[in-house]
Amino acid sequence: MSALVLGSSVKQIVHLLFVSEQEMPPKSAVVISLFNTIFNSANTLLSLWTTSSMAPSSAAGLSSSPAFVVGIGLYAVGMLTEMISEFQRKAFKADPTNKGTPYGGGLFSLATNINCGGYTLWRSGYAITAAGLPWGIMVGTWFFYDFATRAIPVLDHYCTERYGDAWVKIKERVPYRLFPFIY
Repeated sequence: MSALVLGSSVKQIVHLLFVSEQEMPPKSAVVISLFNTIFNSANTLLSLWTTSSMAPSSAAGLSSSPAFVVGIGLYAVGMLTEMISEFQRKAFKADPTNKGTPYGGGLFSLATNINCGGYTLWRSGYAITAAGLPWGIMVGTWFFYDFATRAIPVLDHYCTERYGDAWVKIKERVPYRLFPFIY
């Protein structure tokens, strides 16, 4: 579990230092840190319960569990998807000829908010790894619902206002919002 906590912390730090172009006010930093601490602590506490109540049938124990393997896979795919997509968009925006142009290439050509899809996957994978499939499904459902009903509509409105027809064309070309071929 420590590796997953470390991975989420390193990802956040890398994002703030190398990807984000916006200032983060102290209030936002506190809210995000508190959210991550609460979520990571819940996963850690649930993982303690999971590992202490488990009676493994082999020496491999938890790491041989199919749910554990699926969780690690989702965590890795989600983390890579979020980070790679963000670095691709950052490289696009760094080119002065792209100023004022929305990005719809790279991984964003698969889903307009694929970075959020990646976030949902790694958070769900972390939860599955920590406490099993039911907790992972709850976490994944919560993030999917939040992105689909709150964050994506807000971002879509912002991009429509800022980029106009260029954003509409990207949405026509990329029919998925969060996960390719799903939503």
